[in-house]
Amino acid sequence: MNCVESEDGGIQSGCTAGDFNNFTVNGRTGLTKDYDNINGVELTEVNQSEPLVAIESLTANVKFFAFADDNRMPIRKVSVDWRDGSIANENVTGFYKNSKPFCADGMVQMCEAAFGSDEIPSGLTCDGNNNIHCPAELKTAFHPTGNNQESNVSNESPNCMDEDELEGLSATTFFGTPRFGNQLRACTTNPFEFEHPYACDEASGDAITAITDLPSDIQTVVIDAITEYNFSVEPDDVIDWHGGYGVCWYKPRVQVVDNWGYCNGVCPEGEAGAYCYSQNIEGGGGDCTWNTIPGYTPYTEYKGDIIVIPLTDLLAP
Repeated sequence: MNCVESEDGGIQSGCTAGDFNNFTVNGRTGLTKDYDNINGVELTEVNQSEPLVAIESLTANVKFFAFADDNRMPIRKVSVDWRDGSIANENVTGFYKNSKPFCADGMVQMCEAAFGSDEIPSGLTCDGNNNIHCPAELKTAFHPTGNNQESNVSNESPNCMDEDELEGLSATTFFGTPRFGNQLRACTTNPFEFEHPYACDEASGDAITAITDLPSDIQTVVIDAITEYNFSVEPDDVIDWHGGYGVCWYKPRVQVVDNWGYCNGVCPEGEAGAYCYSQNIEGGGGDCTWNTIPGYTPYTEYKGDIIVIPLTDLLAP
């Protein structure tokens, strides 16, 4: 879940869950959506999909919520592959609290999710019967590939389940009682946060991309940024760009591993079906590795784009 800033005072601390299976970079989700469900898609929400473009360098700040299933706590590993050859916490494990929008001792409301034809609590917390705290994807794609489950519920509208709804499930589940993963000793409302300086040089490897090879909408933003820069410097310092000029295109990705060895992502032929699983958390290996396994995506990739423009052409002959 990504952490979406909002100007609406009704959202706790200005930050709540935005999209399922996403995160923000410098406050942007990379998607255009009506996150607060007020007045349609507003300018601040349109700007969420704008690529992050900078000359020479850019500092990326990543934020997201993440939590383990109550039976598979705690979170053991949280890492970010910046896609420039560096990985934050690549070989670091620990014991981490759940990161959720709302935590409290006692009962905490949760967003409803679809699992096949069933509607169940997702584990993502919400508050005050405020359905805008619940991403719509929870009702349409909560487990889009897990065990070939697909959403097949009659009502796909987001729903923040109140105590009565949760207690109504207590006959067959434990959702009608306080969940340990939502309690203050196991849960924090602070999102996970990482920061990283991006550059663009010969060492950037596969990130180096010709401007003409970028999607057309990103090309426009890049050319506008170069034009603005060229107007601000002396003639001898302008960027002498052309269509084949090399820039750096980054899309970081995040991986979270729980105490049983499961991580976010999709691994179609892994040990756990479509889920990604690594039995040895500290020793590495298994599905939850940053090594490329064809067809496996044991991570969440940023939905937006980061472009760093060098002062000299990296693709010049």
